[in-house]
Amino acid sequence: MTDKEIEIQYALGSLPIKMLWKLAYNKKTSPRILDVLSDDEDLNMISNIAYNPNTPEHTLFKIFRKYANYHPGESFGYDLSRNPSTPVKLLVKLSKSRHSAIRSNVARNPNAPKEILIILSKDKDRWIRHVAVKQLRLKI
Repeated sequence: MTDKEIEIQYALGSLPIKMLWKLAYNKKTSPRILDVLSDDEDLNMISNIAYNPNTPEHTLFKIFRKYANYHPGESFGYDLSRNPSTPVKLLVKLSKSRHSAIRSNVARNPNAPKEILIILSKDKDRWIRHVAVKQLRLKI
């Protein structure tokens, strides 16, 4: 199916939810389709889009803004922090999360700059400090 066909079928509501989840997760799905799907309210789909490295930067920011105050567990922050394509500006925001799993993922993220890693190397959580120091050694 072409992107246009997917968009039409999605707009008509004729694509099964499991197919949409697979599209959101698939690293070969076009950035355009990922952006279209990111307006959906299905939380599993949004989570898959947040983790997909092919998701465009503006879509990642859109997800962050829309779900920044979402609870429980800030799962979208968790998925965004694991995405190797998450931009530095968003990683900076995620590095300040109250959730240690998100900060830990930021420390492991290949886009995390040295400045964030230095801050995380002084984190209150011992594991995050360990991960950040290890990543800092790799960047030197």
